[in-house]
Amino acid sequence: MFRVTGYILIAISIIHVVVGVWIFADPLTDIIQNGIFNTVAPNPFAPYFDREDAFWFMIAAPLLLTLGQLCCWAETQRITLPAFLGWNLLAISLVGVFIEPISGLWLLILPAFLILIASQRTTTKLLNLQNMKIQSCRTFRVWFRLFRRKIHPWFTLVTVGCKIIYSCGIKQDQEKVSFLLAITKIDFVGVYQLLNDLLW
Repeated sequence: MFRVTGYILIAISIIHVVVGVWIFADPLTDIIQNGIFNTVAPNPFAPYFDREDAFWFMIAAPLLLTLGQLCCWAETQRITLPAFLGWNLLAISLVGVFIEPISGLWLLILPAFLILIASQRTTTKLLNLQNMKIQSCRTFRVWFRLFRRKIHPWFTLVTVGCKIIYSCGIKQDQEKVSFLLAITKIDFVGVYQLLNDLLW
């Protein structure tokens, strides 16, 4: 989406230059013939207004080109541009169209909407990815707790059995009691069903 937006903005910048050269041919020629440097407003209190119009019209083209290149770069780097960029571009184009309906500012509305749509899609994908990660963590925790509950009696049975072998006296009697309690917590019906499924 950003690549398409970038190509549109680059095309608009090229059209802007072509139209500017065509409309402001005379003042641009005067600027070049007078040496370019300080030829737009040598006297700030008495500027050449036709040259100023040509200058500000033409200077918008590289700005649009830069914005288009930024969109293409964002697509290449697989990153998103902030939504406020689209909102600002949309606001500029709408204000410009309202003030000067017959102008090329209509062309900026489409790229503005495309930036907003792409930003919204990327934000939605990031939120979905975060939700999936959270859900995966919760699922892992549930399975881990279930596994721990299932394996805990067997683990206790093994450890207590080892303690019975290496202990003596009252301590050995206590471990025997723990061993019997561990046996009562084992689901032998489930074990029998598992063996039955495996053997038959």
